[in-house]
Amino acid sequence: MDFNEFKKQLTLSTKQAFLEIYNQNPNEEIYSFALCNNDSKISIHPSSNSLEYFKEVSDDDDFYYYKYEPSEWKYEYKGAEELFNAINDNCKLIVEKHDDDEDWFYNFQQQINKKCIEVLEELKNEEFFRKETGKEIFLNFSVIDEDLNKERQKAIIQKLNDNHYKDDYLDWMKSWDKRRKVL
Repeated sequence: MDFNEFKKQLTLSTKQAFLEIYNQNPNEEIYSFALCNNDSKISIHPSSNSLEYFKEVSDDDDFYYYKYEPSEWKYEYKGAEELFNAINDNCKLIVEKHDDDEDWFYNFQQQINKKCIEVLEELKNEEFFRKETGKEIFLNFSVIDEDLNKERQKAIIQKLNDNHYKDDYLDWMKSWDKRRKVL
């Protein structure tokens, strides 16, 4: 796979997905955007949320979870569906050629995940989200069916956010160990 071409396609798809969600929902305050991938297969998709939806579904016990977990957001799998389907179909064709090679798949998956993070970081650095919305947007990369280790998740959040969301998320992370001790 030409990962440079993949990254160009992913950048275009990511921009289009965000703009579709943002522009098609002018009465909602969009505060978040993530790229997600499935650990067991290649299935990249965008996810986004609005403050209105977050306030509707969150409660005191799971406030931060609903705020920051892309799988709980209103616009999961929404935006630029055709572009993301084309990317995923191409990845699946490549994966099928290496069906029996778990090491190859793991390395391929890691490259895909790396490119997702790079795309979000580059869009953040060029202030794409801020220019479109006039405000800070929380950015994340999530791997479905895998709990990223705490240090890796912390590094992703720090790389993708230079705003109040970063501090808020990192404060929430401190509570993870406390919750595990209680359970």
